Amino acid sequence: MRSGTNAFITSILFMHFSVLASAQGTDTNAPAVTSAENNATHAGAAPINDKTNYLGDRIKFQTDMFVQKVDMTSADKHLSDACVPAFSTLRGIGTLKVGADISPAFIVTKVIGSGACGDKKVRENDVVLVKQEDVNSTPPDRYGLTYGALLVPFKYHLNGSKSFTGSSSVGGYIGFRQDRSGNTGLALEYIGFLGAATVPVAQNVNGQSTTQNMSGVTYGIGILGTVKGSFHMGVVFGADRVNASAHYEDNGKPWLAVEIGYAFSN
Repeated sequence: MRSGTNAFITSILFMHFSVLASAQGTDTNAPAVTSAENNATHAGAAPINDKTNYLGDRIKFQTDMFVQKVDMTSADKHLSDACVPAFSTLRGIGTLKVGADISPAFIVTKVIGSGACGDKKVRENDVVLVKQEDVNSTPPDRYGLTYGALLVPFKYHLNGSKSFTGSSSVGGYIGFRQDRSGNTGLALEYIGFLGAATVPVAQNVNGQSTTQNMSGVTYGIGILGTVKGSFHMGVVFGADRVNASAHYEDNGKPWLAVEIGYAFSN
């Protein structure tokens, strides 16, 4: 029975990270990753996230932003200088490679005023490129789906043992991003997660009390936040489940984990 449970949990982890890797791999213009780089990534336990994946996201800059407008009807995707007025809305459509450069691409969905753009002001339905360094230096408000990997190294069990444990939970998450870094400096993610847990379970073996680490399934919800792009905070509610025959006191019972300065997500 235990081997079947472990196989099930292993398949869940494989499915999670396969899906996340597939999501990252949708950018056909991204450079190929060598096997050495891939091994280094896994060795460093650096899971992927969608920080630079704007597909489907809506963004708004707080100031006028000079961009490049793309002529999608020309074979060479001719570029011209353009300007997006402050608070106008752009929707991510992926990335475009023009010449040797690959940049996030957006379609203009709403234009607010003119600002100081003059005759270079974009129009609705224009396709524009925004340099990633401009996004980093002048963070826009950003809304849309988000995904990544979550690692919770410690928990407080609200029922059952009512104690702190060092059992870990790791898995994939998906949720909604409400990033107002450009306005308030605060970015929030409302997430749900599913993955695998390592749980210390008290066992009685040949009349002696011992603790064994058992594999289980973990799931829950949470709110993750970042202040000014670097300070992390958040709260996660979840539960862990192992085989019922283990008689785990906290089996399926809720736990709470709080992060202040430490990042649960990648």
